[in-house]
Amino acid sequence: MSEPANELKWKELITLGNEAFSIGNHTEADRFFVLSLREATRLFDIAKSGIRIDAPFLLVTSHHNISDNLLRLGQLDEALLHLEAAFETVCEGSTPEGGPRQLREYSRCQIPIALEKLLQLVTASDKKTSDIDRWLGMAARSAA
Repeated sequence: MSEPANELKWKELITLGNEAFSIGNHTEADRFFVLSLREATRLFDIAKSGIRIDAPFLLVTSHHNISDNLLRLGQLDEALLHLEAAFETVCEGSTPEGGPRQLREYSRCQIPIALEKLLQLVTASDKKTSDIDRWLGMAARSAA
């Protein structure tokens, strides 16, 4: 199966999840969003080998969709975990050890998006300032 076809599989899963989410079927939305995250994670691993895929975008989008769905279900802590995972993955992907240059660049582009969503949600929670400081430090190191 070619890589564009794999990205199409991810897009199909996200679309099905969004459709379920929009009609309030959060159980079905979660199922498709989790499958999209698995596909995004697989594509991220493939991108580490040098194949040109904007896998950080796919990964961040999947985590964000899962987080939004969990928020609708009142699961703030679990939603935060997904946003943290998205942010930490793109920060790690942007480092010199994170993979090929293209993957590092794609990862760097997703850091502000992932951080913004994380900080928006954290203001509604009881996260410690040290967590915010750690995230900002990670973003600064990734930008260097």
